[in-house]
Amino acid sequence: MFETGVKSDFCTHLHSFLAGLTDLHYKMQGLTVIYVPQEGNNLPVEQASRDKELIKRLEGVVVQWTHQIRVALSDRDQGSSQDMLGPTDEHSFWIYRYENLAGVDFQLKNKHVKHICDILHMAQSTYIKQFVVLVEEIKECMKEAKSNIEFLQILNEPCAELETVNDPSEIHKYIPKILHLFRVIWLHSPYYNSRERLSDLCRAFSNQIILQCCQSVDLPFIFKGNSQAGIKILKDCIECCVMYKLLYEKTARLILPLPLSELVPTVIAERDVYLPHTGETTFLPQSSRSIAESHVVYQISEAHKENGDKVWVLDEASIFNHVDSFCQRCKDLIEVCDAMIIFGRMDETQNIAMPSFGGTRGEEFEKVCENIEKNFNTYLQAIKDTQDTILDVQVPTWYDDILRIELKRMLMCLLPRFRSHTKELEVVIENLMDSVFEIVQHAEEGLHALQAFYHYSKRSAVRKMFDKKTVYVYKLFEDDLQATKKELVDEKEQYPASLPYYAGRALMARLKKRRLERLMKMLDDAEWLPYCGVGEEVRTQFNKLVKTIDDMVMDIYHKWIDSLDENMAARLNRPLLCRSLVHQGLLESNFDR
Repeated sequence: MFETGVKSDFCTHLHSFLAGLTDLHYKMQGLTVIYVPQEGNNLPVEQASRDKELIKRLEGVVVQWTHQIRVALSDRDQGSSQDMLGPTDEHSFWIYRYENLAGVDFQLKNKHVKHICDILHMAQSTYIKQFVVLVEEIKECMKEAKSNIEFLQILNEPCAELETVNDPSEIHKYIPKILHLFRVIWLHSPYYNSRERLSDLCRAFSNQIILQCCQSVDLPFIFKGNSQAGIKILKDCIECCVMYKLLYEKTARLILPLPLSELVPTVIAERDVYLPHTGETTFLPQSSRSIAESHVVYQISEAHKENGDKVWVLDEASIFNHVDSFCQRCKDLIEVCDAMIIFGRMDETQNIAMPSFGGTRGEEFEKVCENIEKNFNTYLQAIKDTQDTILDVQVPTWYDDILRIELKRMLMCLLPRFRSHTKELEVVIENLMDSVFEIVQHAEEGLHALQAFYHYSKRSAVRKMFDKKTVYVYKLFEDDLQATKKELVDEKEQYPASLPYYAGRALMARLKKRRLERLMKMLDDAEWLPYCGVGEEVRTQFNKLVKTIDDMVMDIYHKWIDSLDENMAARLNRPLLCRSLVHQGLLESNFDR
């Protein structure tokens, strides 16, 4: 037989161990189950209340019960801040909470539990008073959970419809209805009408919209080279989020009134609400049924007037925090897709050729372009390696993943590092442009060089250099115009030896004109060239010079006409050949003598 002290200590530790083991076992299943000791069950209440050692042990058990029930009652949130849960998850949470509390309430009705409580009451234990207060609180919390289930279930059907949408551009059609259902809950739910509750519900809806958009973004497909498709779907996602915020603002300002019969289609007819896990059937509150059954066209704004003491002022910062983060992630990915097109030539809509250059250094320049593309693919691989978390706004990997590369004594994060590398590539391209244009001698060569760099000019940093070189090409053409003007003056009397005086001079002038016209046509046909004021000035100079050449040719023509005899027919009435008077036996040309 155990001594009294040893037995008491043993039972105390046994109860503590079994209580902790029971709690841990069922807590892993999401349930609250209390440990009920069998000690004292066979003793009358009055006799057991006189056993001080027994009272201490039972008080220890009740303290454990109190702790477990407090934990269960404090579990009022559906999940941690790291969970992306939607409105239907909120409904499921309240079903779980109701079931858990109902289970606790059922356990507390056990005759052995009541017997222990009676013993401690008889012994006037201070611990039992706290426990009784918690028992009453369980009933109130069950009432709250039951009410929330009844109201939140009206969101299940529209949210299920939203989950079937695969196109982000179609999501906005489902948003107003759900937002107005939020207002119905806010106006009529006795427990879900607080700023915190409605903010949580709207935040859950934001999560669902983000998840729907994420499902439509196939990052592996995009990173395989389908950058244009990626840009389109990402822009659709951003537009969807913008529309969501606009629709929320309209709803908050009561400027989207709709018939209530259209807002609550799930409760138009009187019907039961079934709690699937408990098997319990309940009815919607009379207030909800009377509103739903009404055939009068109520508007949300009218309902607001009737409940003017309730102000729709929610925590918009927390509601749209994830939405804003998701939009920024989409913009970052659009930036990556643009870089894929420019540096990696990954465009499924067109075949982008590798830049080509002429001249003795052309192969050297092309090698630089190949290295640019090769380096970019290396940088892009780092993005691909984290594609599973890029759009997960709960995971900060996109911005603060440590890549263990020291740069100015700071560890750079993923996206800034990618941007830094692309800026380095931009610098390489700018240096390459300078090297190419060092050997450009005339406008035609410059135009071919610009065409090779046009694909890179879509980057804003490279665009500045591209615009600068465009001006340089027009300047080369302007120099050509000035040189042609000087040639027309200096070579005014020159003509090919094989041609007559007047015809030769006119031909030389027209050849210069044709060369300039060909260059001007090349510049005009290059519609991809950016606009610049110098180009307009050069076109004006070109038109003036062309007119000057035409006038010069016409003047030469008139001078040739003036040099002809009046009687041209007489000059034609003679043989083209005649006997040479100087060289006996030979023939000479008799033309134009």
